[in-house]
Parts: sequence; C-alpha cells; structure tokens
Amino acid sequence: MLLTDDFNANPTTPNYQMVLDHGYVDSYTVAKERNRESVGKEIDYLFFKAPDVEVLEHRVCGELINGEKVSDHDPVFIRFLL
Repeated sequence: MLLTDDFNANPTTPNYQMVLDHGYVDSYTVAKERNRESVGKEIDYLFFKAPDVEVLEHRVCGELINGEKVSDHDPVFIRFLL
C-alpha cells in the first residue's frame, strides 16, 4: 500500500510520526539511492506498507524555473522494486 499526500510535515511533526506508528515506512529512509535537489525543506513524502518492496531510488526534484521555485512543493520521484 502506498500513501502520498501534501503533508506539509517534517519528521518531527505529530502527523509524520502518526503515519509511522501505523506501520508505514518513509521511502526516503530506506532508499538505496537518495538525492534531495530541493532548494527548500522537504514537506511531502511517499510512505509504503509492504514487506517485499525495495526502494531503489528516492529523489526530490528541486528544479528552478527562471531562477525561482514555482511551488513550495517539489516533485518526489520514487523507483520501487516489487
């Protein structure tokens, strides 16, 4: 099961911890390859709950357009092995 949303959270916030308490894993924490290109702070996540899932890559894409961020949310790219 995958869980993704506009969390506006960080690992110290109660809603992030609540997701972990329900058995989900933050894909960033277990990814074999990790890259955060984000200019700001990460506030969006992709959690999963499955014993046989391997996270091969987790990337936060912080591309700027004309030197500026277009949103406070950067795209999150995840590559799984199921």
